[in-house]
Amino acid sequence: MCRLPLSVVLVAAISGCGGSSGGGFETGSGNYLEMDQEYRAMYSAVINSSEGNPATFPDSGSMTYNGHARGVINYSDQRAKQLELWGVSEVTLQFGASSSVRGVIDEFVGVNDSDYDNPIYFSGGISLRNGEVNGNEFDFAYSGELHGSGEVVTFDGTNGSGTIRGQGGTGIIGSLRSGIAGSDGLISFTGGPVSQSALFIVATCDGGGCPSSTSAAVTQD
Repeated sequence: MCRLPLSVVLVAAISGCGGSSGGGFETGSGNYLEMDQEYRAMYSAVINSSEGNPATFPDSGSMTYNGHARGVINYSDQRAKQLELWGVSEVTLQFGASSSVRGVIDEFVGVNDSDYDNPIYFSGGISLRNGEVNGNEFDFAYSGELHGSGEVVTFDGTNGSGTIRGQGGTGIIGSLRSGIAGSDGLISFTGGPVSQSALFIVATCDGGGCPSSTSAAVTQD
């Protein structure tokens, strides 16, 4: 998938359409330290913005959000304590009677906490689908695989959820969880079970349908 660089964003935002791996996902190539800083900066801006007011959202049509993903997967064995992940997110919310949620998370880079000097650049990604917008909240199902350095991370669940923030809905935060009370997500690492994991999404409206006066901006309280 081709994405344009974002002014506040991420990673190795690529200036053109790079070669994509199977399923149309981009392969990771970013510096995970830079990705982490940019994720934290955007998350702080969005979480501290005003709570989304559904009365200011469109009655129909869609809004596209671009941003980051950040996750931690805790192994159930002792090869390493955890795998940390960073990626790029793109989510489209359809408003109105035919509300829906769809998106992708890809360009993943990961590090084992036992080997920070050798990041893993993953191909593949996660598809978000079958979602629904309800007020200033949304949900979605997800599935996908990441492949890198002989490792495979698999995601499959229906428990994805998120909230819309900012006047007019300028930002979103969301999460995919596994092994946590109340979650039905299934995440495995190289075929083995995972004791607990969470992947977080943050993005701002930087695509189609953004509020006309606040494109890609986050409204502060």
